[in-house]
Amino acid sequence: MSNSPTRSVLLSRYFTHLRMNNWSPMAISRRDYALGKFIVWCSDRDIDNVAEITTEALFGYRRWLYHHHSVKSTTALTRVREMANRARNDHRPLID
Repeated sequence: MSNSPTRSVLLSRYFTHLRMNNWSPMAISRRDYALGKFIVWCSDRDIDNVAEITTEALFGYRRWLYHHHSVKSTTALTRVREMANRARNDHRPLID
């Protein structure tokens, strides 16, 4: 069993950080929605740890969003880059 915090703890810390930096409730809600989609996408592809989020995986997610959800690729990349970088710097698991 790992001593790393669970995904829910990491997300809670992340959203607390956003609130402490005066992000609006609407912006936080949109970020929560976007991260939820990314986590499901990763889970469907057996990406269970932030260390497994490669540049190729991010491009794959960006393509998936573009083709399946009509999201601009720059928007998609922005949505996941911050969360992945924060978690990767802390060497945290992505999925519980």
